[in-house]
This record gives sequence, structure tokens and C-alpha cells, in this order.
Amino acid sequence: MSYQSLYRKWRSQGFDEVLGQDHITRTLKNAIIKGRVAHAFLFAGPRGTGKTSTARILAKALNCEQGPTSQPDLTCPACQRIRDGQSLDVLEIDAASNRGIDEIRELRERVRFAPVEGPYKIYIIDEVHMLTSEAFNALLKTLEEPPEHVVFILCTTDWQKLPATILSRCQRYDFRRIPQALLAHRLGEIVLAEGAGIEPDALDLIVAAAAGSFRDAESILEQLLSYTEGTVTATEARELLGFTEEEWLTGLAESLLAADFKAIFNLLGQLIEAGRDPRNIGRDLVQFLRHLLAISVGSPTDLWRDRETRLRQIAAQTNPGAILQLLDPLAGLEAQMRQAVEPRTTLEMTLILAAYRSRNGKSTVGAAQGLTESPSLKNAEEPTTRTQTVKKVEPASSSADSAEEMETKPATAKAEAPPTLVLSRDPAKLSLAEIQAQWAHILEGVRTQTVPMYVLLSKGTPVDYEDGCLTICFDRQFTFHRNTVSLEENKVIIEKAIQHSLGCSLQLAFLLKDGEKEQTEENLRDHPMVQQALDLFEGNIIEIKEV
Repeated sequence: MSYQSLYRKWRSQGFDEVLGQDHITRTLKNAIIKGRVAHAFLFAGPRGTGKTSTARILAKALNCEQGPTSQPDLTCPACQRIRDGQSLDVLEIDAASNRGIDEIRELRERVRFAPVEGPYKIYIIDEVHMLTSEAFNALLKTLEEPPEHVVFILCTTDWQKLPATILSRCQRYDFRRIPQALLAHRLGEIVLAEGAGIEPDALDLIVAAAAGSFRDAESILEQLLSYTEGTVTATEARELLGFTEEEWLTGLAESLLAADFKAIFNLLGQLIEAGRDPRNIGRDLVQFLRHLLAISVGSPTDLWRDRETRLRQIAAQTNPGAILQLLDPLAGLEAQMRQAVEPRTTLEMTLILAAYRSRNGKSTVGAAQGLTESPSLKNAEEPTTRTQTVKKVEPASSSADSAEEMETKPATAKAEAPPTLVLSRDPAKLSLAEIQAQWAHILEGVRTQTVPMYVLLSKGTPVDYEDGCLTICFDRQFTFHRNTVSLEENKVIIEKAIQHSLGCSLQLAFLLKDGEKEQTEENLRDHPMVQQALDLFEGNIIEIKEV
């Protein structure tokens, strides 16, 4: 007999073998026992959670020679033919490749014929959301009033794409991702049955990579069994799956919490030189910090066995607020790197920005946790003591910043009044050419406040100036830069540098090349043309909509 893949060899054959879907199998068995079998079912859920396998088991239960029964014997010719895909009464249709109206019309003609072997003719339509609108319309009438001998089982990973008319005619069953502990236990049983060995930590890595999908876990396990000789080790699993080693993640997390910018760059450089994918590094780091946050607030986690001790040591030296400040800018990191031309640069800048914001207490999350602000990026290389004099002028965004600055000065030092900025320039007399000529000076003003923001803004170019509004354009490869500088807290820094360089206050808008301006609602309300229209018609702004 030819070799059979693990996911086919170990496919569930009875209701009791379906993994992690007891809420579904119990309902189906009771429906069969009570004679309340519906004519149309919808099995919805993530891939690899047992939708198609359960559909086949339901077909066996209905057409078994002992049935309909909640416990098909699996040995009768009917059950064996359904298992092997040879039953004339059970037809599986792949909607991804048979999605047109012609295929559905052919199905409508077939349902008229009586079953050949068993009491039911069963149609299993996989990935049903791929059908066209015309095909759904053709299926609708048959699905609403099928012949008594016909049962439809629709399987999908994206039920939201199904029309409401189809959903209303089906009994819907939502399949869940399989719990990690249950999945690891089942994989261990398969490894023993295959006569192989595997380390517990390697099992945890497979389960983490599978993300609740039994089929994915079986495929990964099969690949590892082919890759290794003898027992599958955690090191081999981590190498094949591309997971970042635990010690590297620990080092990165500690460097971020300490805002050690040099260490962050060095660790990332060493990881990438060792062949690690920046996307995987970012993914694993976010998960590591999530586990750290869960431990710091006392919540149970699904940690790998070798993580919990070290994570508790780190959590004991920090607080949830500091971790939240790091996770806030990292929330969309994976999506950003998928679209980035240079993922490494995106990863480096995001981590540096996260550490910088955390160190300077820019996040309101940190303030809510009672975190104190740390020294500025300018003095990051050397610890700042209470006797150092802070000469840098911070943006006047909050009273907490001023309090910090005063607190870090020596008690005997003479207090200096901050310089008063006089806005004497009329923005209407300013030109784009003059702004472009002063752009280097504006960037330097931003750099004196924050180096990361200087790096981000330097990728933009002033392209338009009209009615007191300056438009700064970024290439599409610098989408992350545009999104970051457009945050309100970062716009304050840029606006202050413009005030010092040009002597007047300007509104800012940011766009991508070949894109449209993105302005805040506040900027739109204050735009001179909008104000002129309001004065002319004596009107009020009720709502702002994007068109």
C-alpha cells in the first residue's frame, strides 16, 4: 500500500473521534436519535477544525446499514464506501473550482433522483462561500424545499460571505479552534502510534504554529518526522518552523523595557545575520510580550513549558503599564511588515519608537498605571541622575512634562524661564518655496526634540502650501512613516519646529505619493474655505463624511 499522509491516516471516523467539537457532535447525535435531522446544515469555522470530516461522519450516520444511527459501525459496505469517497449517494463538491451557475443547475437536476444504496442522498459542498451570486440564487430554491431524501451540508471558512437567504435555510454549527492542551495530547498519541519520539517542548512549538488547526498540526508533525532522525527535539522544531529562540526574545524584551536602543539594534542585527526572518521576529516578540502581560496581571496563560519561570522573573521587575506602552505601537507590526518594502527597517524603527515612547511616558496607558517619565533619547547612552540639568525644551503638551523637567534639575540650580515663542509672521504671506528652503532647518528642530521623529519626517517632502495648510508627501514605501508622524502627539513636535523656524503656526496634512490628503476632522473644520462657507450661508457643521 502506498504511503498515506498523517492527516488522511488519522482523520476522524466517528463522532467520538472529532477533536474539540463536543458541542457539535453531541447536538448531531441527539438530532439523529430523536429523528430531528435537518435538510440543510452549515458547518462554519477556521481551517483544519474538522468540518469536512464531521460532514462525512454525519453522512455515515445517516446511510449506515444499521442506521440512521448516532454510532455508525464503520465496517459496513456503506460506511467504507463513504470513507473511501466511492459512495454513489454522497457527493462532495468543491465550490472553489465549481462555483458557476452551470454546476449548480446540474446539481438541481441530480437531486430529483432517488438514492442508490441508503435512505439519503447527501451533498457536501466545501468552501461554499466561493459560489457566485448567480449560483447562490440557483441553489436557493432547492435548498429551501429539497426532496425528502436529500441532505445538504455546506462547509465554509468564511460564512459572512454567504447571502442571508442561504443562512436562514440552514442549521448553523460553529467549529472552534482546538485548545492547545487537547491538540498537544492528540499529537502525542499519534507520535507514539507511529513509533517515533518527540520532546514535550517540540509538541508545544507545533501546537503554537498550528494555531488551533488539527490538520496544520498533523502536516507540521509529518514534516518534522521526515526532517529529524530519532526523537524530534525542540531545537529542530524551532529551526524548521522559524521560531525565534527564547533567549533572544528575552533579551529583546528586557532591552525594550530598559529603552536600551543600542542593544535593540545589536540584537536585531545578530538575529537577522543568523538568517531569521524579520516578520517572524516581530510576530514572536509580540506574542512574548502578550504572555508577559498576562503573567504580570496574574492571568493564566498557554505558555510553553520552558517559558514561565523566566517570564515571571521579568514580570517581577516591571508592571503592566510598561508592557502596555510597548504593545501599543507594536499592535499592527505584523500587518505593516507584510506590506513593507524593507521589513527589517520597519521592525527596527517600530521597536525603537516603542522603547522611546515608553521611556518618555508618551502613552496615556503608562500614565494611568502611574509610570514616571524617563530620560530623553538624547541622553539614552548614559543613565541620567537627579543632579543632571535638562537643557532640552520639551513640547508643552502636558504639565507632567514640565514637572519632570523641574524635578531633574539640582535643588541649588537657578530656575530659568522657558523662552517665549512670538508668532509674528502672517501665514498668508508665506510661500511653498520659502518652506522648502527652510525644510532642513525645520528637520533639525525636530531632531533636537526627538531623533526617531526626525528620521521618520526626513522621508517626507513639502509639496503644497495653501491657506495656512502645509502638505507633506511620502513615497508609498514609507507608509509607516506617514502614519506615525500624523499622530497628534507627533504633530505637536513638528508644529513646534515649524513655529521656531518660520515664526508662524501652520496646519499639517500628510499624504502618500499618488494619494489623497489625510486631514483630521479638526483640521477640516478649521480650514479657511470651510469657515468662509459657514459665514456665507450662516450654517453649522453637523457631520463630516468621507466621500
